[in-house]
Formats: sequence, C-alpha cells, structure tokens
Amino acid sequence: MRTLSIAVGLIGVLPAVCNSLAGDGRREISQADFTPGYTISEPGSYVFTENVDYTNEGGFAALTVNANDVTIDLNGFTYRRTSANQYTYGIYQPDTYTNLTVRNGTLRRWGTTSYYAIGAFGYGNLIERMTLTECYNGIKAGRTCVVRACRLYGIESDGISIDANSVATGNVLTDGGRYAVYVAGEECVVKDNSALGSWSAGLNMAAEATNSLVVANVVSGSGIAVQTTNWFGPEWRAVGEVWTNNPWLNITRY
Repeated sequence: MRTLSIAVGLIGVLPAVCNSLAGDGRREISQADFTPGYTISEPGSYVFTENVDYTNEGGFAALTVNANDVTIDLNGFTYRRTSANQYTYGIYQPDTYTNLTVRNGTLRRWGTTSYYAIGAFGYGNLIERMTLTECYNGIKAGRTCVVRACRLYGIESDGISIDANSVATGNVLTDGGRYAVYVAGEECVVKDNSALGSWSAGLNMAAEATNSLVVANVVSGSGIAVQTTNWFGPEWRAVGEVWTNNPWLNITRY
C-alpha cells in the first residue's frame, strides 16, 4: 500500500512509499518510489535498494525530508539526475526539522545556482561517507551539523557549506569552482580537510564565522587558503590571502 504525503513547494504532491521494509526493519527506497519524487514524512531509517535515476524535468526537490529523526542510507548505490544541473535538490530537508543522517552513497548531477545536491537546512544533522560529482553545488548543512569523510569532485560552484556550531572534517574536495569549504556561522571546527585543484578559495570564512577553529587542512593549486577578515583564534587575525602555516590555523599550501 502507498502512503501519500503533501509537500508544500513547487512540486506539489510527492508520493512517499513507507510500508516496504528491509529485513532489518528499515524502510526501502527504490526506483519505483520516485513518481516523480519521494517524500519522507515519518521518523525512521530508510535504505536504498538499487541505483535510482531521477528523470523528472521539473521540481524543487526529488527527495524531501519532512520529519525529525530520519536516517537515509544509500547503501553504496548511486542516486542521480539524468538531466544535469537542473533546478532541483537531490535531498532536501527544510530548516524546521532536526536530526537527519545521510550516508554511504553517490549523488550525481544535482543542483544549480542556489540549489544543492544535499540541502540539509535543519539542526543537528550528520552527512558522512558520501561521494558527490558533476553537481553544481555539493552539501549545504544547517546549524550544529557534522559533515565528515565525504568526497566531492567536479563541483561547478560550492563544495561544502556549514553554519554555526558545526564541524567539517576529513573531507576531500577536488577540482571545483568557487569555495571548497564555506563557513557561514560562528564557533565551527574545520579540520583535516583537503581542497585540491582548481577552487577559487579552498576555504572561505564568512563575516559571521567568529571563534572558529581551523586546523590541519591542506589547500593546493591556485586556491586561496583563507579569505576573511575575522578572528579564528585568541591572538590571530587573517586578512586576504594567507599562505603561512600559522600554529593556530595550521593550513598547508603546496
């Protein structure tokens, strides 16, 4: 039996199939569920059971999360849009929801302009062990979120964006367009990330990104290591292009 959910947005009605369970009790997601999109409206664990191609030419989001406490496991599969860089989020969570986890898979050909492959705008989210490629923008995370152990390459504009009290760690970002890691809010940790290749800025700290710890990151190629005028630590202020291995920031360029 199919359960229908109403998603408020540009795509109108999105069907969500919630009654197909894997052997471990997780709810299964397959190609057949995207007609044209899929909405999660109940807490729980969801798992992809096959590669999924999103073929709809319009729409705001292909997979929408309208619930708290949701885990989406791509289970090693690829979730892609067949038409490159259309105005669509691959996975979208409004900022009114909390505690979303997305892990273990590949997203391809999602987002454009202000749209991201993963737009997890809520509070307390975790995004880990994901590969994103051929997307316009990669990952946008809200406040108090963690983005870790992800691989992004061939991103046209921004790679990973985090907001206040969040962590980006252990990510590898290769050959992108604008910012590899963008920090939009205060008291964040950016640690052990690698921004390699053609980024305009390997790391960009916004005006609001005060009291943040940035340590043990690597920037290579022509990218600017730090692009900010804000305080990062007790005794240090960065202005413009900074290439030194500061003991607080500990950013290495090669």
